[in-house]
Amino acid sequence: MFMGLRGVWLASPFADGLSVVVTAGLITKEMGRLRQLNRQQLPESFTKSSSRSVSQESRIDVQPASSRKASR
Repeated sequence: MFMGLRGVWLASPFADGLSVVVTAGLITKEMGRLRQLNRQQLPESFTKSSSRSVSQESRIDVQPASSRKASR
């Protein structure tokens, strides 16, 4: 055997570390692609300002539970 029992114990942390590195690289690459796609598809008005105001029509009117009528 090459490393014996020590190799068995070291294989799991090594595999975990390698999977973290590979996953981080793939996520970084994909996020770059998504940012590029997002810039191409969004209108210019959305990309310039980061704060967007919510119009009155898109707000949800929520009533307190005490003002609702019982449906029983």
